Amino acid sequence: MKLITPNEIITTHEGNYWRTDGRLYIPEEKEVEEPIVLSPENIIVQEIAGYGKVVKEKRGLAVVREPTFLDKVREEVVGTLRNLANPRKLAYAVGVACAILAPVAYADDSPVEIPQEGLGAKGHIEFLAGNVGLATDLIVSMDDLLLGIDFTTRYKTGVDCENQVSHFGLIDLNYNIVDGLDALLEVQFIQGVGVVPRPGFWYATAFDDVNMFISATVGPTTNPDGELHALLAYKPELTEGAKLLLQMEAVTNFAKEHNFSTQDFRIGVILDDTYMLGAAANLKETGMGNGLEFSYNAGVFGGFNF
Repeated sequence: MKLITPNEIITTHEGNYWRTDGRLYIPEEKEVEEPIVLSPENIIVQEIAGYGKVVKEKRGLAVVREPTFLDKVREEVVGTLRNLANPRKLAYAVGVACAILAPVAYADDSPVEIPQEGLGAKGHIEFLAGNVGLATDLIVSMDDLLLGIDFTTRYKTGVDCENQVSHFGLIDLNYNIVDGLDALLEVQFIQGVGVVPRPGFWYATAFDDVNMFISATVGPTTNPDGELHALLAYKPELTEGAKLLLQMEAVTNFAKEHNFSTQDFRIGVILDDTYMLGAAANLKETGMGNGLEFSYNAGVFGGFNF
């Protein structure tokens, strides 16, 4: 065992290990309790090999492992998200996505009569600047994508004050059963966890100036968990071309005990049914009882439909 310096490969009884992209990778079977109190030797390792979990050895040396396929994908995603933190690059990416998706439903050699409803991509993007950092929320959907199945994808990212990037994505495939009740297959992409399929149901309705949505899914794993997702929005008209926006979106995940809950509040205005701006507060609770932890990100938001 020896000190790992950049671009240096070593061989141990556990295999080949090396340092990549300024981050320490460690064998998955090694359990490192947090927080770690770094020794002087560990600090030297961290400064040379980059930020990461340090495996403490007798002489303060560290071992890193070859990155897996998911590690490489995660690095690419983080790099992309850092690029999208630039507003110009994000706007360009959204424009390209709209240009690609919007015409898909109408690609036909026959004379085109564009329907008022039905196929065609539509979406919404929101930007939030709060006390904790920046966040984006992108939603793209297509109705009746195939055999009556509707498609929705959502991608949420965050960058905190220390430039640490978080991300969460999902894909929803839903099929209408009766009225506003749909069968739902949701696939979530969770940072640090991976791909999680979640079957369930959702119900959506609207009356007057109120829109309501609720879904219930279950994670079919060895330790199944349930998740409830609800959204309630009130959008009365203020003047011609302007509406008030009062909205709350809540998610609760639970198994034998409460895992986490989030509540996102928005108060603002909608202009021309396209542009939104106002005040925002995202709350989160994890754990329960004496172990309950609370965090929030409050600030201003802006967004638009496309």
